[in-house]
Amino acid sequence: MLHIQATLMLTKDTIPKFALYLAISLCFMLMSPAESHAAWQVLENPLPNHSISIIDVVSDQEIWLKGSDGHVYYLSGASWTQIDAPDDPSLYTFFYSRIGTKLFASGISRTTYATNYYSYSWRGWQQLDYQSSVPVRNLISDEQGGLWAFGDWGTLLHMINNRMYEIETPIQQHIRTGHYSGPDSLWLG
Repeated sequence: MLHIQATLMLTKDTIPKFALYLAISLCFMLMSPAESHAAWQVLENPLPNHSISIIDVVSDQEIWLKGSDGHVYYLSGASWTQIDAPDDPSLYTFFYSRIGTKLFASGISRTTYATNYYSYSWRGWQQLDYQSSVPVRNLISDEQGGLWAFGDWGTLLHMINNRMYEIETPIQQHIRTGHYSGPDSLWLG
């Protein structure tokens, strides 16, 4: 096994070059010669002329997307279904996560920056009985299908029985990324 260690000095002049290098490196890793026989599968965009973000991909026949309009788009087989956002997308910015068979959302008010939480079933959206006073943009799950939410000013929440509980953290800045890697192992950054 080959190990490479390098020190990289990032400045405002080298960051764009590093980002380009990283993007090119990722392209080579994703399209390695061993996989050059693979072909792209192009799916119809359910929201033409708008951007989309992936929420979850179960298979090439079951895909969950967030449109730039704030709504969710669900592919089942060959047809797309629009799932309206839990509230007015002009008043809230929504972040979605799919855990098991449920869809969850955090909605940040564009005026107060408070965050509401929602769960979705085929009967519609249900607002959870909790509101954060700060923006919470990230939702991840643990191996038991539990929901963790994190965001600004070190905010960390854990959902148990459809109720959100705040967990105290030593982090004072915004939490941008997180990963659950097993019991008692939640990584935040």
